[in-house]
Amino acid sequence: MEKVEAKLAERGAEAAPPRLVRDVMEFPAVRIVPTHTLMAVWRYFREFPHDMFPVFRNAFVDVVDGAIYPQSILLLRDRSDDRRVRDVVNNAVFVQADATVEDLYRLLKERRVPGAVVVDRDGKYLGIATLRGLLEAVRRMKPKAKSVAAVYSEFGKSVALAGEGDPVERQAKRLAGGEVEGVVVTNADGVVSGVLTVWDFVKSSIWLRPRREPRPIFGRGASRGSSGGSRPPKVRALESTGVPAATLKTSVEEVANAMASLGVYVLPVVDKDGRPVGAVTVWDVLKAYFEGPKEGREDVEPERPISEPLEAKPRETAARPAKFATGVRARELVRADIPTVGLLDSVSHVRRVMVRTKAPVVAVVNEEGGTVGFISRRDLLFYLAERSLGYWKVQKGKRLVLKESVMPGEQAKVLREEGTASELMKIDVPKLAADASAEEIAYAMLSSGLDYVLVLGGDGKPLGVVTRDDLVKAYAERGRDDATVAELMTPADIAVVNPMHSVSHVIDVMKKYELDGVLVAEGGDIKGAVVDGKLSLVPIEESLRGERVFVVTKGGLRKEGSGRLRYPKAGTLTALDIADDPPPSVPPTLSAREAARRLLQHGMLAVLDQQGRLVGVLTGFDVVRDLARSYVAFKAETAKKVEEKA
Repeated sequence: MEKVEAKLAERGAEAAPPRLVRDVMEFPAVRIVPTHTLMAVWRYFREFPHDMFPVFRNAFVDVVDGAIYPQSILLLRDRSDDRRVRDVVNNAVFVQADATVEDLYRLLKERRVPGAVVVDRDGKYLGIATLRGLLEAVRRMKPKAKSVAAVYSEFGKSVALAGEGDPVERQAKRLAGGEVEGVVVTNADGVVSGVLTVWDFVKSSIWLRPRREPRPIFGRGASRGSSGGSRPPKVRALESTGVPAATLKTSVEEVANAMASLGVYVLPVVDKDGRPVGAVTVWDVLKAYFEGPKEGREDVEPERPISEPLEAKPRETAARPAKFATGVRARELVRADIPTVGLLDSVSHVRRVMVRTKAPVVAVVNEEGGTVGFISRRDLLFYLAERSLGYWKVQKGKRLVLKESVMPGEQAKVLREEGTASELMKIDVPKLAADASAEEIAYAMLSSGLDYVLVLGGDGKPLGVVTRDDLVKAYAERGRDDATVAELMTPADIAVVNPMHSVSHVIDVMKKYELDGVLVAEGGDIKGAVVDGKLSLVPIEESLRGERVFVVTKGGLRKEGSGRLRYPKAGTLTALDIADDPPPSVPPTLSAREAARRLLQHGMLAVLDQQGRLVGVLTGFDVVRDLARSYVAFKAETAKKVEEKA
């Protein structure tokens, strides 16, 4: 994938579009063989999100005997499933490197697969070519169908409609069997809240059943044990809620750019009231470029750009669109002095580099020194929270060890080896030109769910990154003069968790609503705050066995103590356990710019009304959202002016 990205110039470049398959080839970083477990392949898809992996005869020859796709992950039965790749391998589709990209599109469409193995004229393996590469290629082409109306898919034809509260199991079967490419998800009011695709299952593990099914313990049909176990998750637990929506008059080019930037292959299509009418898939977009409108469809003139990202909850009702642009460009905000770590460096090493350099983001480089991904403090926190199935407390002080759970009565064990940078790095980072505005950066950041973006120079080479904190600083200096905290804040019922809520619940809230922190409160009593940038993850040595575990501490504590780790009583780690001191409070009428200055110092602010009641929370992502709204308003106004002139 690195070679593809190196070849592809940023949007608007004058370079000719790729013509041959060799121009869009990708090179998987791992080699899958028939003896690999399906669980291991799942991990590789999470680390290296290619649309397919070739399956080699063995690790020593370049003979491809098949292919495996992300949909195969949905065949897993439970966490103890030990099936091998040979049990689920698919026949591979081959294409020659000197074939055209049009030939590749027709081949993939005919076989209905997301990728093919690329070979030379002698049949020697070279790499893979996938939908991802085709999307990048068409971004520099002119489509034969201009609008979404000409190519979108109606419900029941490759896309489905589901509610947030529907069981996710039914949708998993439809995606695994190829019945649908994706699912558009609506909330209780019938408004689109997000989409569900196979990649949402790849990125999460909550849908997978426990290691063993509950069994009756006193004969057949016994109620105890037979009905136990965790309940199946709902669609809302997995759906992607930060995707933009299109209308029938949205430009196909806008949709292609959004898909290529975000790595999302299904976008909802809504009417003027925000109600779903269908979806546009990656196959629809490619058809628009290579073939034209679908049979019987009328192509209309695009009128406005793609709309604002969708939220799972109506969070924007209290805020009005921003009209003032900061005028700040990416080149003024870019951080060039990004520390680097290696692909195989341990998570402990990544943490140490972040603490030592005080950098919010580090770059992951391969053996040749090329950048292959990025890791932020937020990524690190989320990774460790997701990887740990249970927790153990250290007996003295607020120092909390992230470890695997054990059964009652068993001796505590460290069941998982320490991970590496390759396991938690992000590959699909939004890429923007150096002249991109702060508002455009905010839009890309919010859409991707990351707190940083990559900035490219005119030659397509990386210049550095812009982080969430950089945008907050720009807003504090040149943000809207007329904005108040009340317009930006997140309502208290969304950004407040109970002290006894589990850490996994806290992380879910932060991810679902794009928050960089939550308040810990009970009633009107604020107990503390959890802010992603203030938690420090300290590795300590377990002297009993010499193994390594992680300790969560408050951000100010840097001591890497060790000593004998005793085994206390097992218990779930709660929000109160990792909460820092309560943040300062501000009134809803305070200037947003002044609030942004305080955010730079404290990371979060509690918003109290005149009666001292908690009405909201202000975080860095709230500032990012306000900038993103300004970008959307600007794009809509520009499109309207173009229409009026026409």
